[in-house]
Amino acid sequence: MTSEPKSKRFIVLGDTGAGKSAFINFLYNYHYGAKKAEEVFCAQPKVKLAIPCANWLNYLDEHYKNNNSEYNISDQAQSQTQVCTTYTMKGKICLEIIDTPGFNDTNGADIDEKNLKMIEKALKDVLFLTGIIIVVNGSLPRLGVSCEKGAYR
Repeated sequence: MTSEPKSKRFIVLGDTGAGKSAFINFLYNYHYGAKKAEEVFCAQPKVKLAIPCANWLNYLDEHYKNNNSEYNISDQAQSQTQVCTTYTMKGKICLEIIDTPGFNDTNGADIDEKNLKMIEKALKDVLFLTGIIIVVNGSLPRLGVSCEKGAYR
């Protein structure tokens, strides 16, 4: 008798540039690609990514080449994630990770408000949520005000 894999769904929140998409790429790569550092830093890496990343475009999963959340990876001065996008990793447990635009958007407070509404809609559109992952920039001494307000909203 076969059964459907159990699903776990998480939403990833954090300030712009904190590393939300990088965290999702880490999970995706660990699930489908390299498991050890020597498999990444070698002549023929086994890396597999869901979200475009500068210098690693050849390792982007075909499924996500035209279906990802990034805006313009060549301009890292701008906020990258523009829409909420779900990335799925299937296995014994089906893991769904919802990438979100960051708080404190480089385009200003009006875009922050638009992003918050987009995140609220994404949450209303899912049947369940297993948890919330908050990604913070570890080099900063405290959580940003925008991130704190957005997370509590």
